[in-house]
Amino acid sequence: MAPVYAGILGLTAFAATALRGLLRGEGSSVLFAAWVALVAFAVIGYAVGAIAEWIVRQSVAQRIARELDSRREEDPRRESETVTAA
Repeated sequence: MAPVYAGILGLTAFAATALRGLLRGEGSSVLFAAWVALVAFAVIGYAVGAIAEWIVRQSVAQRIARELDSRREEDPRRESETVTAA
């Protein structure tokens, strides 16, 4: 998830900065400014994506743990059962 966020934010920042520079008639500094924006926002996007992925994983793990605990409380015999592969 982190690389996806990095790519999206980085490319969006690059495009916005390049378009702004072209509309204002700025010369060769447009590409450098767009590149700096791409790198900066890619780093920010990677951090945001990593945090989002961690939050989702923690949420799913907690939900699964709660579900398993509630099933064990409903039927204590499940703990002794083993799953056999066919």
